[in-house]
Amino acid sequence: MKSYNQTTRERVIEMYANNHSISSISRETGIARSTIHVWIRVPKAKLTNEQKEIRELKKQVERLQALVNILQEVPCSTQSNNLEKCWAILSLENKYGETHMREALKLPRGTYFNFKKRGKKGNTVFAERRKVLTNEIEKLFKESRGIYGSPKICALLRKKGYSVSEKYVADIMHENQWFASRGGAKTKYLNLKRKNLLKRQFIVPEPNQVWVGDVTNFDLDGKKIYLCAVMDLFSRKIIAYRTSTRNSTQLTKRTFREDTKRS
Repeated sequence: MKSYNQTTRERVIEMYANNHSISSISRETGIARSTIHVWIRVPKAKLTNEQKEIRELKKQVERLQALVNILQEVPCSTQSNNLEKCWAILSLENKYGETHMREALKLPRGTYFNFKKRGKKGNTVFAERRKVLTNEIEKLFKESRGIYGSPKICALLRKKGYSVSEKYVADIMHENQWFASRGGAKTKYLNLKRKNLLKRQFIVPEPNQVWVGDVTNFDLDGKKIYLCAVMDLFSRKIIAYRTSTRNSTQLTKRTFREDTKRS
């Protein structure tokens, strides 16, 4: 901690007694404001009401003068967009202080905070964190063979010590086209997909030997309706159908189950 002699301390106290603000004393002497507060703690109680009033008025004048100086020097105005204001504050905040500059340009504190943390450079804290989490999510998604969705991956990330929300994980997964499938469904689908059971033999000698199905959709009163139909290749007749507002595996399963009951 830097030490000061008695002469310096008495000079600071005298300046304060002569209605100099703590900020102006700090700028002139280079002494920290916290140190000045400690030095003037006792003399401050001895100020008269008139001295206190003069001191407060002086602070207000200094503040207003600082705002005027800022508006005269900044390359934008209060009518400029927030990005221009943020760049202006960044270039002069060491001279006038962030608080006064935000007040002069009427910029919310949160807006400038987000600019400094996220929008100023390409390698910001926000971008770096998102990049790290994207790599972790991709690793977990591939390890699960595409089964884990955002809730499961979010839970695993939290176990690893990451503070993250399910929505944030879901956004990254959607952005990278990482969509989860039900456990075992993807493997079964890939196995069945490799087996060409029909082999383009669409002529069948007997009924109920081969059924084929398909799903289509149409609009009804502004809503999308999905229709699943099952056809017997022998008679070329629709033997079962169902409709739903969702295109899901359940729609296909229920249609074929209904077909099985009828046969």
